[in-house]
Amino acid sequence: MAELGTDFTIAFPAFPENKRTVFKGYLFAGEVLLNESGMQHHPLTPMTDPNLVRVPQRQTPSKVGLIDYTAVAGGRERVAARIAVADAISDADLRSLAAGCKDLPLVTTGSGVAIGLPANWDIRPDPRAAALPPAPGRMAVVSGSCSQATNAQVRAFIAARGRPFSSIRCASPPERGWRSRRSHGRARKTARPRSWSIRRASWRRWSSRRSRRWRAASWWSRACACWS
Repeated sequence: MAELGTDFTIAFPAFPENKRTVFKGYLFAGEVLLNESGMQHHPLTPMTDPNLVRVPQRQTPSKVGLIDYTAVAGGRERVAARIAVADAISDADLRSLAAGCKDLPLVTTGSGVAIGLPANWDIRPDPRAAALPPAPGRMAVVSGSCSQATNAQVRAFIAARGRPFSSIRCASPPERGWRSRRSHGRARKTARPRSWSIRRASWRRWSSRRSRRWRAASWWSRACACWS
C-alpha cells in the first residue's frame, strides 16, 4: 500500500459458485465455517479462526474493518479502516464489489471477482476464452494441496483408473512448533544407519578421553607452576 501510495484497499476471497462465501466477516466452505471444513488440520496453513477481520488484524498494524452484506448490496461504502474485508454471498455481491473497486490501485480477492471486473473497462465475456485445445499424448496431474476437497478429487481420479505415481500422506491433526521439530529430529536419528551411530559413539568416547587427559595435564601444569 505504501509503495502504491494508497491508504485504502479491499479484500474478499469469496467465490459463491465454488461454495466459498463470506458472511459477517466469517468465511464459509459450503455449509460450515472454514475451521470446521478440514482446513483446521492443514499442515502448512491451518485455519483455526474463520473470522477474516481477526486473522489479518493479527498480521498488520493497519486497522482492518468489515463491509457487511447489507452495505455490499447497496453499493460501495468506505469504512473507517485501511483494509476492508467484504461480505459476499452471491455473484451479485461480487459484481457490486467489482464495480466499487474500479478506482482502487490495490485489490486482494479470489478469482470469483473476475466475473465483475471486466465490465469496469467495457470488456465483454467471450465463450471461446474458456475453451482449451485438446492435449495429445500423456498427461500428468500435480496435486499440492492437503485439503479434504483435494484429497477427495485425488481418490476420484484413482477410482477412475488413474495411476498415481507418488503420494505423501499428511498428518492429521499436525503437530506444530518445537514438538514437531523434536519428533522430526528423533525420526531422522532413528533412520540413520547403524554404522554411522557406531562411528559417532566411538568419536564421543575418544573425545571424552581426550578431554579428561587435557584437564589432567592442565591441572598438573598449574600445580607445577605453584610449586615453582
